[in-house]
Amino acid sequence: MSLENIWKSPINFKYFQHNASAVNLMYPWGTIYPMYLLIKLTGSLVGGYYIYFLLITFATLEITYQCVKRMKQTTLPSIFAAILYTFAICRTSDIYFRVDMGEVISMTFFPLVLLGIFQIFYEKTPHWKTLVIGMTLLVYTHVLSLVIAALLVLFFICLNLVKKQMNKQRFIALLKATGMSIVLGLGFLVPMLQTMLTVKVNGPGPMNLYVCSLIPRQLLDWSLNNIAGSRDVFNPVFLILFVVIILNLKKIKGFFKDVLFAAVFFTFITTSLFPWDVFQNMFGLLQFPWRFITMASLLFPVAASELVKDYQINYSQSKSIKLFNVLILGVLFAHWGTMTGVNQMDGYHVGSNSHFYLSQITKKADFNGLGDYYPAKSNGDAGYISDYKIYANDNWQHVKHKMSDSYNMKFSYDSDGSTTAILPVYFFPGEKVTVNGVHQAAQPSDADGATQVNLVDGSNKIEVKYGYTLLARIAWLISIIVCIIFNIKIFKQH
Repeated sequence: MSLENIWKSPINFKYFQHNASAVNLMYPWGTIYPMYLLIKLTGSLVGGYYIYFLLITFATLEITYQCVKRMKQTTLPSIFAAILYTFAICRTSDIYFRVDMGEVISMTFFPLVLLGIFQIFYEKTPHWKTLVIGMTLLVYTHVLSLVIAALLVLFFICLNLVKKQMNKQRFIALLKATGMSIVLGLGFLVPMLQTMLTVKVNGPGPMNLYVCSLIPRQLLDWSLNNIAGSRDVFNPVFLILFVVIILNLKKIKGFFKDVLFAAVFFTFITTSLFPWDVFQNMFGLLQFPWRFITMASLLFPVAASELVKDYQINYSQSKSIKLFNVLILGVLFAHWGTMTGVNQMDGYHVGSNSHFYLSQITKKADFNGLGDYYPAKSNGDAGYISDYKIYANDNWQHVKHKMSDSYNMKFSYDSDGSTTAILPVYFFPGEKVTVNGVHQAAQPSDADGATQVNLVDGSNKIEVKYGYTLLARIAWLISIIVCIIFNIKIFKQH
């Protein structure tokens, strides 16, 4: 909902207790924006949410199918991989239980990244533009999923180096993909980095990765339970698939064998078998190693599509179609069981209406997470800022305020002499402050990261407005111009 004024300002006073949250500077919103439009169109937050993810589900099916087919697979194996991946239990959990919009949308673009890897490392003439599209979409969707995708690319780089398949052409294609992805992503990356360098902002709290990793027995048990819960796991169909893959391991060759290696690797690093303690400081912000299940849920079906193709070759078309139908029914039956559990769940996110969510988003400063996307110094304000108090003349007191629009807040305060005051709105790059019509340089308070102003004796009419910095505008302009040129070239090639 805070995307209402996103084209003018990244800050929206209407939500998160009206204190100015940097969520739109720190969390990508490009692919979430269509959901906002659907919410406005339907007049329902919940309705717009479900319509959007219905469309995203169809998009995931189509994109996965087209990507696997371009990995030189036939129709039935491609459909099989698309359905198994799209109805993976981690997607269901992200949509209905965890409400992790960025993660589930990212799963729509993971197949593009995998296809991009195939085209760079496994085709005779490397093509790099598909990888650019996939990685750029992830930049504007979810930073942690971007890291997961980058790890997948790194895995295949290492694999190709070990197999001595990396040549000059592939290396140049990889450099082009990396450079173009960065340039196209400047529109989000530059404002985020500028904010991080200007203000130390609370992100999602780092977790103990070893503690949050899955014990192998837990992964097996929770996957067998077929429940969409607070962790990403597999479902029983995937467990059956693992057995089939093990029994037919020799039939999976070439690129698909390497994909299987990647799937095993990503599953391995979700567990406590991986020495996460060693990497705690480096990757603590990943929070939960089981996030890697989202990528493994793509890699296993893609690898297994080779077995479906092999069955097609060795058996009649009618037998192949019958087996395919049985496989798909198994996937859908498992998903039906998962959804039955979701409907019976007495959880925080299931069954609530739009009014409930709007109330929570508007009135709760910590709805996004306790302290997330506020200055790190705000942790010590003892609730004064969230309670809309001003610090002036040596005490905290409530201040008259009025929201003139979603990114413009006005305050009125009578001061007993000239003094420095702390306003109940946080400082971020792009903030503009005027007192009685006179511009003041916006600056953060040392105490809590809120905006500090100089007051005059008597009446003070204070106006605080947020917008994009010049650097952010230049970054957006570069990304848009390069994106137009990039798409024109792709269109001409096709």
